[in-house]
Amino acid sequence: MAEQETFRLLLQNTMERNDGLVRINHEMTIAIPTILGIVWGVVAGLTSNSNVIVYFAIITISILLLWRYFAHYIDDDIAGNYSKILQLEKNLEIPIECSIYPGVLEKISKKDESHKKGKIEDVNIKLIDQLWKEKQLGYRGHDKWDKVAFVLIFLFFGLFNIVHIWIHC
Repeated sequence: MAEQETFRLLLQNTMERNDGLVRINHEMTIAIPTILGIVWGVVAGLTSNSNVIVYFAIITISILLLWRYFAHYIDDDIAGNYSKILQLEKNLEIPIECSIYPGVLEKISKKDESHKKGKIEDVNIKLIDQLWKEKQLGYRGHDKWDKVAFVLIFLFFGLFNIVHIWIHC
């Protein structure tokens, strides 16, 4: 009985940790572009000094790169917990239809999996673990934000070069 309670607490803690990491990723996705937009609105309105604009462009590029790196790092950590969660669900004998397993698989492939009923087996856990090791789990919607960050970085490099040429003419 004590072992089941331990599994239950571990599952609860792991799920809460994942929820917290998802929340951090969502908050960063809202906060970083908003803060950069406000700062650039203020900088563009208050200064015509090209050196200040260049420094802010460099800082912005750095912030965007760090944001995308940490978003993927956090998402990889979230995806890495899926096999641990499945193992705990298996130990608690949670039916697969109440498990995270079908939802995780639906996000990866649009196929209707035959493993939507019954018990969680080691093969299910190994499949999720293998998919995570092959980097096929995670990156939920990050490709869109990566493209936005890439476009912004490209624009800031262009701005940096234009201002640099303008200063030296």
